[in-house]
Amino acid sequence: MIKKSVQRLFVVIIIVLVVKILGVVLTKSSPNGILFYQSLTSVLTTLTLAWWVLALLLDLVFLKSKKSRPTAWISLAVLAVIVTIGELFAASWIKNPEKIPGSFRTGFKWLYAHNYGQVIQIVPECSEYDSAFYYNLIPNNTCTFSNVEFANKFSANSRGFRDDDSSLVKPEIICLGDSYMMGWGVDQDQSVPARLEQLTGKRTLNAAMSSFGTPRELMRYRTLDTSAVKYLVIQYCSNDNEENQAYLGNNHVLKISSQASYDSLRFKNEWNKKYFPGKFFVLASKYQAKETLKSLMGKPPSNIGMPIEYPKDAKMFLDILKDFPLNFQKTKVLVFEGIDVDHRNNDFKNAVEALLKEPGYKSHFGDAVHVIDVASLLQPEDFYILDGHFRAVAHEKVAKELAKVME
Repeated sequence: MIKKSVQRLFVVIIIVLVVKILGVVLTKSSPNGILFYQSLTSVLTTLTLAWWVLALLLDLVFLKSKKSRPTAWISLAVLAVIVTIGELFAASWIKNPEKIPGSFRTGFKWLYAHNYGQVIQIVPECSEYDSAFYYNLIPNNTCTFSNVEFANKFSANSRGFRDDDSSLVKPEIICLGDSYMMGWGVDQDQSVPARLEQLTGKRTLNAAMSSFGTPRELMRYRTLDTSAVKYLVIQYCSNDNEENQAYLGNNHVLKISSQASYDSLRFKNEWNKKYFPGKFFVLASKYQAKETLKSLMGKPPSNIGMPIEYPKDAKMFLDILKDFPLNFQKTKVLVFEGIDVDHRNNDFKNAVEALLKEPGYKSHFGDAVHVIDVASLLQPEDFYILDGHFRAVAHEKVAKELAKVME
């Protein structure tokens, strides 16, 4: 048995090496397919290792049997059945998230985030390259942005904002942020800015754009009519830290990538969404195993982008806010964090509030910056199951809380 297992292990090593080499060759021949090839090689490697482990287990089961059993072939057949059945369930669940058993949802969330869901900033019907901000909604354009759990129309004004042109003139409230503030997953009139305008009666501009970090948000603010602005509402997200660090680390200048880079990002995304048998089941299982292991080890759940370090991230946010010429006597700044169900906490809020008490920040901001407690407002059912963004009910809750502060 030991000899047989070692021989199989040797075969496994050869197969894995061949798969890795094949992945490198394919990536060099078609660089935009890198994410797809990474997924493909990951699945093939996982299945090869699973076959070896399964064969080893069958060898142990039949250890005392006098009759020789073709455990290698049996394990291959068993694995094929498991993956086929698993893939049928996975293919159904990814399109019907409410049917995913609770214990498996984490793996499918990451499958959706990395290998399935669309992002509006690179959807050709909705967005385009922008030399000042890297991407923007196509001005004076209406498109439908959809994923498994939603389908919504996005109508952009002459500046490429998800708002109308009248909101560009002397708005009293300006809303900045990324996909959360923009209204990803909800209709235009259900977004926080739209609901805030209805609740307060004040002209409100939705100047948010998916995936913008704090520097691009405030760079956009500089280009707006701020003559009548009384409130600046900034929605922060934990993955802003990557752009924020790049800005501060480059002498407070944000480098905007080229159109070639943007086009490449689009092509990579198109490749990454291509399907191959076993993709959903194996990748979802791998993501689930990774997050389960992290939980057992007492580590926080994964997030997209750089690791979250709330004290450091809060400091970067406030340091960037200090960079921009805002009249804090005239304009109040309201901040809230766009969170997901796995990061429903007030750690960022608490870190910002602690810094605002320090003399350097207190003298600059005074009492002009107020952080909203979103974590206590929102319940798990207020988030999309796979997508993680706010449902319309969450936008309503946040808008009402903001309006209450403005009374």
